[in-house]
Amino acid sequence: MVSAAGGEHADEWATILDRAGRAETGALARLVDAAGRSPLARFRPYTSMFLLRFDGTLCDGLPPPVSIGLATAPDRYLVWWGQPFSPLERATIVEETTSAREAVALAALLLRNWPFRYELRRPPACAHF
Repeated sequence: MVSAAGGEHADEWATILDRAGRAETGALARLVDAAGRSPLARFRPYTSMFLLRFDGTLCDGLPPPVSIGLATAPDRYLVWWGQPFSPLERATIVEETTSAREAVALAALLLRNWPFRYELRRPPACAHF
């Protein structure tokens, strides 16, 4: 697979795709390839554990609040909304699909107008019974 990502982040997309191509499963390579051919290519990509994340213009000091996770056996793609590693906010899975293209299309839709005003909100406290 060769990513069609161009622009200022083309080298980063190519590096991530090369690394993904060496993974045991082809699921990550399919995800990175699809994202690199989409409007998400305007962001600098990076992987963090099982997530494909996007670095771009910060809004109020926050990166884009969308990432795409990977689960295997069977391969599934999870579109996350929120800041997954923030102590102030829990990220939420908004879609689970077996299609990398479908996951990328939703992520691109969610970030189509980024940067937009985005505030971290502490989750409500859980009542213990």
